[in-house]
Amino acid sequence: MNEAAFYILDGQGYEIHDGVRYDWSAGDVAIVHNNCVHQHFNADPVKPARALVLKTKPMYMFMNMLFQHLVEPRPTEPAPGGRDCSGARVGARPQSREIG
Repeated sequence: MNEAAFYILDGQGYEIHDGVRYDWSAGDVAIVHNNCVHQHFNADPVKPARALVLKTKPMYMFMNMLFQHLVEPRPTEPAPGGRDCSGARVGARPQSREIG
């Protein structure tokens, strides 16, 4: 759970993710997935590159969501009046029809 998104604010450069190169410039987003061996490179020797880094782990920690447990088990039977994956109603009594 250590993925990150890099929103590139200024400059240009590239990333190496598991041996694959990805070029980026201002306005791009670079995503680093879990367990990815990666490096970041600025392609301009004079101008710095700047990125806004968004990581999920601190947000999960802040929201106390790292180790959530199921509070109540999911029911095994569909709710009355619900529908199955074909759209047919389930759990409801069949309606009788009068033939006249």
